[in-house]
Amino acid sequence: MQTAQPMWPLNDQIGKIAVNMSCPTGSGLLDCLRTKSGLDLKQSLLATGTQFQPVTDNITIRKDKSNNLNFPFANLSDLQQNYLVPSDDFPSAYNASAAMWRDAHMLCLVSNLATHRTTALGLPVWRYRFDHVASNLNSRGTRIGAFHGSDIRFVMGQWRTIVLSPPFVPATPEQVAISDVMVTAWTNFIKDPWAGPRIPGWELYDPQDTSSLAILGKSVIGADPGDHITVDRSCTYWNTILPIYPQVSSLES
Repeated sequence: MQTAQPMWPLNDQIGKIAVNMSCPTGSGLLDCLRTKSGLDLKQSLLATGTQFQPVTDNITIRKDKSNNLNFPFANLSDLQQNYLVPSDDFPSAYNASAAMWRDAHMLCLVSNLATHRTTALGLPVWRYRFDHVASNLNSRGTRIGAFHGSDIRFVMGQWRTIVLSPPFVPATPEQVAISDVMVTAWTNFIKDPWAGPRIPGWELYDPQDTSSLAILGKSVIGADPGDHITVDRSCTYWNTILPIYPQVSSLES
């Protein structure tokens, strides 16, 4: 399963930046670049036209291309079992691959952090999931589900901008009401984080309470109860892999 395409040999792009900034391209490369300011590095990046894409380092991209997933150390057969295609949750490979990225890079990290904050630190957590799906939010329609970042316009009260992007369809009255609910929740939280969002249905998160995950984007008056056990079920698998990160190859050889 080849999902990442390395574009340059190892050290090719960073080597060009090193040359541009009068740094060695072998031993001492990183030490030299770390002495440069962020602004100088940015200017060098623009001047050289370099990009940082996957490279064949035999950690994230294997030379034999035997398992070049975007998720190093993940097992293909395990992923296929956790993300069955086609299924009600994943009608297409597009949905499944998006869910893999979501779970590994966002969902399970959020789940772990919420659990740690509540059980180990005793801090209040208000956890939510945005489940609003509508055909006017992107050019691909409803088949991609609720996508990353689709809640931002609702949180910021910018529902009027929905009509400005494909498919150029204005927000519905329901979407306006959902946005009003979310603006209220975020404003309340900013005013008093310890008191929380204070909208109907959004309860304090409790890892032992399967109804304390707030589902936003469906109700026009508040949050619906969500089952985090079901939502987080893939984390049993991902939590066997996430502790392995980060691993990087040596740039100095």
